[in-house]
Amino acid sequence: MLTDAKIKRLRFQEGQNNKHADSNGLYLEVRKTGAKFFRYRFRFNKKEQTLTFGEYPAVTLANARLLRDDARVQVLQGLNPIEEKRQAVQAIQQQQLIAKNRKTFEQVASLWLDQMYKSKSYDYVRDISQRLDKHLLPKIGALYVDEITTRQLIQALKQIEQTGRLETLRRMQQYANKIFLHAIGFGYCDNNPVGNIARDLFDKPIKSNYAHTTDRKTLAQVLRALESYQGDISTLKALTMQPYVFLRSRELAGLRWDEIDLDQKAIEISAERMKKKRPHLVPITPQVLEVIEYMRPISGDCDYVFPSGRTKQRPLNEQSLNAAMHRLGLKDLQTFHGFRHTASTLLNEMGFASDYIEKQLAHEQGGVRSVYNKAEYWQPRFDMMTQWGNFLDSLKRGENVIPLHAIKQG
Repeated sequence: MLTDAKIKRLRFQEGQNNKHADSNGLYLEVRKTGAKFFRYRFRFNKKEQTLTFGEYPAVTLANARLLRDDARVQVLQGLNPIEEKRQAVQAIQQQQLIAKNRKTFEQVASLWLDQMYKSKSYDYVRDISQRLDKHLLPKIGALYVDEITTRQLIQALKQIEQTGRLETLRRMQQYANKIFLHAIGFGYCDNNPVGNIARDLFDKPIKSNYAHTTDRKTLAQVLRALESYQGDISTLKALTMQPYVFLRSRELAGLRWDEIDLDQKAIEISAERMKKKRPHLVPITPQVLEVIEYMRPISGDCDYVFPSGRTKQRPLNEQSLNAAMHRLGLKDLQTFHGFRHTASTLLNEMGFASDYIEKQLAHEQGGVRSVYNKAEYWQPRFDMMTQWGNFLDSLKRGENVIPLHAIKQG
């Protein structure tokens, strides 16, 4: 039988038998390169076959004997040790392949967001990404999507519920559902744990419109309050412009200098930045022009009209707009988005054509013409927005405002 001392002394000898027996079919083969391999000779189905265990000393003599004993048992059970080893190797390779292709929840979320960038506005997708980063990824982001259980997901969502942020909870559940469906579609998992969550498991947010006022005296107070904001200049000027343009927060916060055409007296927001993925025109009325000219020496050397207070390389964070209004004490009275509701209600009361109002709100109607004609009703919209700006200025000055005359649709 072999010993470690004997194995260490063995050398390849030209013309000699370089197979050194141990016992029960186990032997050590010394090759011309000097490598030494443990091999096992056995008979299966009346045919002699040889199984290689590995190279010495990575495979020790003791290990080789244990492997030989296991192989002998397999032969006695009617199994071919060579085939069993091949299947074991394939199983390991398959597991390695699966592990290589596995994705964490955070990785799938990133892929889902990348896909969304192709069809949604940059600001919209960035907002979702920031929400996920803050509320859901710290809880389950590092887990593999094929291992996340319904219980784990519920625990993560319950933590959000306990903070009282029920609208955030609702959105996180929606996002998680879409991320798991994305994972299933690309073969990263087979089940969607969101689908197993009972609808009445969590508290529901109370549905309400964005806080807004349509009372003229109250609106006048709101307008004056906006001009009293003491924070960042970009935030102040975006707040004071909003009533005159009533854009969505991400559309105004991300306003670019290359979207402003003073010759045409228009702001043209690119399709990729709009919720409906269609370009949108906003008239540059005197009040809007005043803000633009104020910001030019401040931010005219960068891409954004309202740059971030931290770096001019990024636009103003849209979340800071509502936060600023909250600090002004307007939280339950008027939100940033609420100016869209305010304008819609008052302009309709003033008799302006609903088509003009809806077009200015970028509430697109169906049909081919509405898709391609971004300048639809441009002149009456320009007139409407000019009168709207004058109306707001009159409110701020405390004048007795006479209702505007309707612009007939022609």
